[in-house]
Amino acid sequence: MGRKATTKIRSNDVLKKKHWVSGLILKIQERDISNLTIDELSLMMSKSKSTVYEYFQSKDEVIELAVEVHLDNLRIYPVLLKNDHPDPVQQYREFLMLMCKGAHGIKASFLEDLKLVYPKAWSRISQFLLQVISDQKNFYLNGMKRGVFQEVSATLLSQLDYHFVFDIMANSKLYQDETMEQMVQDYLHVKFEGLVIS
Repeated sequence: MGRKATTKIRSNDVLKKKHWVSGLILKIQERDISNLTIDELSLMMSKSKSTVYEYFQSKDEVIELAVEVHLDNLRIYPVLLKNDHPDPVQQYREFLMLMCKGAHGIKASFLEDLKLVYPKAWSRISQFLLQVISDQKNFYLNGMKRGVFQEVSATLLSQLDYHFVFDIMANSKLYQDETMEQMVQDYLHVKFEGLVIS
């Protein structure tokens, strides 16, 4: 049996804790998260178990913060969706690159496991994704109002982007012979300029 967390007062050095869990998500997903122990998390953070318990109450708290830190790296995205950019295609390319880098290497199976085993951590991801999709939809709607985009379903467009990022770009095996940047460029070319040569 593992050591149980106690109710003692813990250090709340947020910057230190965030530094420790940075990049932890990619390490965690290589393990069976349903049986993940605080000992394993301590090793991943290169800290002793006693040190980890000085800052965290439980492994759930460690994983929730790891998810939050990963999402923090993506929270600048609204700047890339402002509707006054002179080149919306380039603007959207930068947005997609940010999202693809954030999703890169994260397995769909891991997200499914996270949803079941650590629902609070999954809730943070789910809320973030819902906001991203909503902001994408508004980006397309604003582009249509400005006469930049054809008037088609903004819901469809935002959902296509979602699946491109999280079902295709997150799976690096699908594009081993191409760089992420080239894949994004090709996707946007097909999306905004079409596949058929006129």
